[in-house]
Amino acid sequence: MLKLLQFLKTTNHNPKLCIKILFIRKVYQCGQQDCAEVVGVTACDNDSKIYYLLQSPNGNISLYEFHIDNFVSVLISSVKQFPKIKQLIYSENEFTFITFDGQIGTFDTNLQNIQINYGIKNVKHLLPYIPIESKAIEFIDEKIEASKSPFSNQLEWAINCSSLGNDEMIIYKIQLFKDRFGGERIVDITLKNQYSIPLSILEKWPSQQRYDIIVDAITPWNIVTINSTELTAPTKPPTAPKNLKLFVTQQKTIDGARAIIDLFWDTPDEWNGEMLEYIVNCSIIDGNLKSTIFVQNVSAKSSPTCSFSVKSGKVSCGVAASNEQNLIGKYSDTVSIDSSVINVRPLVRLFAIDSTDTLVTISNWSTIWDGVRVFKRQSSTHPIYQGMAFVDNNLYAIRKEDSVQPFAVMLDVNNVENVLHKVGNNLIVQSLSLKVTV
Repeated sequence: MLKLLQFLKTTNHNPKLCIKILFIRKVYQCGQQDCAEVVGVTACDNDSKIYYLLQSPNGNISLYEFHIDNFVSVLISSVKQFPKIKQLIYSENEFTFITFDGQIGTFDTNLQNIQINYGIKNVKHLLPYIPIESKAIEFIDEKIEASKSPFSNQLEWAINCSSLGNDEMIIYKIQLFKDRFGGERIVDITLKNQYSIPLSILEKWPSQQRYDIIVDAITPWNIVTINSTELTAPTKPPTAPKNLKLFVTQQKTIDGARAIIDLFWDTPDEWNGEMLEYIVNCSIIDGNLKSTIFVQNVSAKSSPTCSFSVKSGKVSCGVAASNEQNLIGKYSDTVSIDSSVINVRPLVRLFAIDSTDTLVTISNWSTIWDGVRVFKRQSSTHPIYQGMAFVDNNLYAIRKEDSVQPFAVMLDVNNVENVLHKVGNNLIVQSLSLKVTV
């Protein structure tokens, strides 16, 4: 009976692993009737050795070592009893086997220490352990950095990915939670270790919205997570001013006709911070189709109005608002008016002193109720006015306060509560009084 063992050599050269290898070479053969039977074989190409188990007709098991270099088999040890096995593996000077009953066991080269783990059952096959290079990634500092600028929506984090190759990427899953974890969730992805909150999201959020964030770094080998709480979205610019109105008051001067342009608007719905100023931007196209630009900054603490003069032509204006962070919002809808048209809409202002000696104003760009509201805001110690008059387009009034002689004041025609200039000269007061009484 001939027992022939032939193997084909593999190319695996793991220094800690001996796996079954095959190569075309005679390792054991027998032509007699009572030859031993090969019941297990394994090999390791690290030391060019093959190990096989032979079972003699009397039942004894012998362990042989075959040297590939000199083609010699050497008997290592023998034992009378040994379980029937279906797979044998050699690794780090120890043999591991699987029995036909699906149990796993080990023995050494002396066949004296045969152990079977009865706690593990129904083992089908042993696979060689081939360690691979670690591809683990990890966050550094476990912290998400938000930009220190109140205007920026940039988020960054540091990650150690030195184990990855140049062509191996990380996918970052971003989860934003409005207000707090568990709130309205927004999911996004990025391939960079930084993220900018999209403008489409910021437009839906209030200015300086509080939010929490979770970032998952995902590779084919592992997933790591980092989170941060109580972050603040960027400060938003003011909304656009509303209800723009243009008025044209035509005048004749020694230099020819001119038009006084008065622009009024309502304040923005949201300043998103402390109000700073308005930016007025007007284009003027004269009769020769020549265009000029008029730009003026108006303090937000003063009246929302702007006045300037033009020779003639079409005037178009828009207004934007700016808050204390110098964030300029969107411009309002543009309003236009042609100052060269005869039937234009002039600005009409009416000033009056009522029965309580309070000076009130009503104009055609507001309503009478605006004047009533101004009147109601007056305190019990409101100033007493005795007369008023226009002098060179400036509004002057005679004002009387307790224990003080009457004096003249120049008032803001857009807000009579605002005193632009105080005149203490009695001659000016008398002159103004005379003009009022005439």
